[in-house]
Amino acid sequence: MSRMVVVTLPEDQVTQLEFLAKEESNRIGKEVTMTDLAERAVRQQIKRMKQKDRKR
Repeated sequence: MSRMVVVTLPEDQVTQLEFLAKEESNRIGKEVTMTDLAERAVRQQIKRMKQKDRKR
C-alpha cells in the first residue's frame, strides 16, 4: 500500500533541503531532488522505529 504525505516546511528548511540536494548531487554525480532526500529520511525514520520495536 502506498501513501502520500504532504508536508509544508518553513522557507529556511526548504533552502536547507535545496542545498543538501545540490551537495548530494555533486557528491554522487547524479541529480538528487528534495523529494529524494525527504523520502530517504522517512525510510530511515521508519527503519529506526522498527528497530526500537524489536528491542522491546
